[in-house]
Amino acid sequence: MFVACKATPDFPAEGKETLFVQARPRKGADGNAKKPDTDLRTLKSIGELKFSDSTKLAAVAGELKHGEHGCLRFHRVPAALYRAAHKRVFFEPRPGTLRLFEKFNEPAKELVGEWWERIETSPKFADNHAAISAYHKSLKAGDVTLVGLIAEGGQGLATANNARFLGYLRGTSQADEIKTSRDEWTKRWLADAEIKSVLLGLLARNGGDRRRAGPVRP
Repeated sequence: MFVACKATPDFPAEGKETLFVQARPRKGADGNAKKPDTDLRTLKSIGELKFSDSTKLAAVAGELKHGEHGCLRFHRVPAALYRAAHKRVFFEPRPGTLRLFEKFNEPAKELVGEWWERIETSPKFADNHAAISAYHKSLKAGDVTLVGLIAEGGQGLATANNARFLGYLRGTSQADEIKTSRDEWTKRWLADAEIKSVLLGLLARNGGDRRRAGPVRP
């Protein structure tokens, strides 16, 4: 990745623009590795580049432009984009990524501003458990939230495979796989007398439906 910044007359005085060049080695459709270092040698200066697409964001002054050169992707970006991003995170501003940015950046910043000091460590999470539980009950389908707000513990998830421990839309292949796995584990737990008693006890204490734990007889 190569980045250059410069001031230009077509952006506000306090801003600069960034030329973001994605030069990460990638494989092409033929399976062969591309050679970005070769294409970088012939990449023109920002004033000479030809852009094939553009994106306009409501939250950022100026227009983002996108183009390609060989295996390189390049973007002409108002630096204000990165100043506006949560924690000023630096990312390749592809059109799809920018749609996610526009939808989730501000809600994420607001949630972090409101909740982070109450969930940043496990002791703080425990101290604010009542408020967090009340917040959980207020959530509706489609709401945006933080993993650290809905995962027990201040750190949230540190498994390097978070998707396995979140959720999937009902009817997707991933959701079906989780349901199959859940049913298999439930049968094994209910077949063990010691585990079964603990499982049903936990369900009863936490408002679970024992009928959904498997074919359990009263």
